[in-house]
Amino acid sequence: MVRQLLAALGPLQSLPGKIDAIASSAQRAVPLAQSTLTIAQQTLSTGKTALDVAYSTLDTLRQSRDIQAQQLDVTRQTLEQTREINAKFPGAGVFPTGSPATTPSAVAKTLPR
Repeated sequence: MVRQLLAALGPLQSLPGKIDAIASSAQRAVPLAQSTLTIAQQTLSTGKTALDVAYSTLDTLRQSRDIQAQQLDVTRQTLEQTREINAKFPGAGVFPTGSPATTPSAVAKTLPR
């Protein structure tokens, strides 16, 4: 019975060595975990900066859209006023409202020879 008891307690003799190995592994893992945490914090900081830039860009785009809408409204009003002025004069009108000559051949036709 004593032999059986000693045999059963045998694995306990190697327990301190196993605990030391686990503690040593944990101590070696701490710097790696700290390094990983530092990198994660830097990544988060960069991500926050990128998000701030994205929000700023979105705000700028919204402002640009609003300005363009205002410009379009002014252009429509100007065109309507030009049509009203032209309607008061016979012929081609004071201010032509047709499409501008933008192709090379259309521009060439408007040049004096």
